[in-house]
Amino acid sequence: MPVSSVFWPESVLPPVLRTVARAVPADHVFEGMRAVVTGGRFATDRLVLATVENVLYLVAAGLLVGSVFRVALRRGLLPKVR
Repeated sequence: MPVSSVFWPESVLPPVLRTVARAVPADHVFEGMRAVVTGGRFATDRLVLATVENVLYLVAAGLLVGSVFRVALRRGLLPKVR
């Protein structure tokens, strides 16, 4: 996680780091909390974005683990699993 998104608002980051920060679900949580603290507004959009990113990353990780597991089985690297 880009540490800078925790300490400074996303708006002050350089464009490249801003793009990287937006790909990290925690950034949306921190920005949402920043909106609560500074403006008293609950940023529902940030919570939804963080949730969607977390689900996408979970699905991608599951697909990757499944793929690696199948390759390991096919190559006989996990013979005791069958």
